[in-house]
Amino acid sequence: MGIEPTRIPSPENLRADAEAIIASPAPTTFILAWCIDGEVIGHSSLKDIIPGAFGTMHLHMWRTDLRGQGYGSRLFCLSVVDFYERFNLKRII
Repeated sequence: MGIEPTRIPSPENLRADAEAIIASPAPTTFILAWCIDGEVIGHSSLKDIIPGAFGTMHLHMWRTDLRGQGYGSRLFCLSVVDFYERFNLKRII
């Protein structure tokens, strides 16, 4: 799994997007960075957030050497719990 390097936004665009999310009084996107020993290894994001209702989750494990070792599934579960509690999400089946 990877990404075409030419599709990665510039650092300035990423920073501007992050600053807009942080400044928003009711963010529609929230990002959790996953760290091991102080190093970011991936992230979970919740998008299209409607507090008290739902959101759409997306995740990436950036460190390829840590894939397949169980980190992703554990961090996914921890992220789900955090998102449900933080935004009072409801279970949708």
